[in-house]
Amino acid sequence: LNAIQSNIKVLFLDCCHAQGITLKGSDETVENDSKPESIREPELNNVDELGDKFFDIPNLSYISSCRAEQQSFILKNQNNSLFTQCLIEVLRGKHRKGFDDPYIRVTETLNYLLREVPAKVPSPYEQHPAFNIRGEQDLILSFAPKIKRKSSGSVQSHNDDFLIEMTKEEIRDIEESIKTKMDEIKALRRSKLTLLDARFIYRTDLQIMDEELEKEKYVKKWKALKAQIQ
Repeated sequence: LNAIQSNIKVLFLDCCHAQGITLKGSDETVENDSKPESIREPELNNVDELGDKFFDIPNLSYISSCRAEQQSFILKNQNNSLFTQCLIEVLRGKHRKGFDDPYIRVTETLNYLLREVPAKVPSPYEQHPAFNIRGEQDLILSFAPKIKRKSSGSVQSHNDDFLIEMTKEEIRDIEESIKTKMDEIKALRRSKLTLLDARFIYRTDLQIMDEELEKEKYVKKWKALKAQIQ
C-alpha cells in the first residue's frame, strides 16, 4: 500500500473483525462469555502492530465490512459475502433511479452499506460496517451506470477538475521516473567505457537494454495520460 503512488487510496476490507485490523493501539476487548458459542471471536494476535502499519500509510481511507468485535457473514446460497454483495449493488446504481451527477461517490456508498448490511444480517447476529475517510472531498469511486444517467450524452472523466489533478500528479511522478531511468542508462554507458573484460561489457549491455525497456514503459504510460487531459 505504501508503494502505490497515489494521493488518495481507498481500501475495502471484507473479513471478520475488519475494523480491528486498522485500529492503532487498540485496547478494545471482546466479552466472549456474553455471546453464543457460534459467534465467539478467536484470539487475535499482533492486531495492534498491524493497526500501526495501516495508520501510518498516508492518505489511506478504509471501509471495513464489520466492527472490530464482529464477524462478516456470507448468506445462504450467495456467491459473495453480504458486504461485497451490497457494495456491488451500490456500484451498479441500485440505490438510485437516476443520476444527475455521473459518478458514484463515497458518501452515498457508505450510506447504502451502513443501512443495508445491518438490515440483511439474520437475527440475532449483528454486522455494522465501519469506516475512516481521510480528506475533505467526496471521493469518486466509479461511474454511475450509463443507463441510469439522466444526461444522454457521453461523460468524459477528464472534464472533472478533481480527476484532472489526480492525472497531473501521476504524470509528474512518471516524469520523475523517466528522468531517473535516463540517468541510470547514462551511468551504465559511462561505466561500460572503462571495462575491458568482454563478459562484463556484455552484462552491462544487458542492463542497459533492461533499463531502456523500463523507460519505454514509462514513456508509453506518460503519453496515454497526457492524451487523457488534452
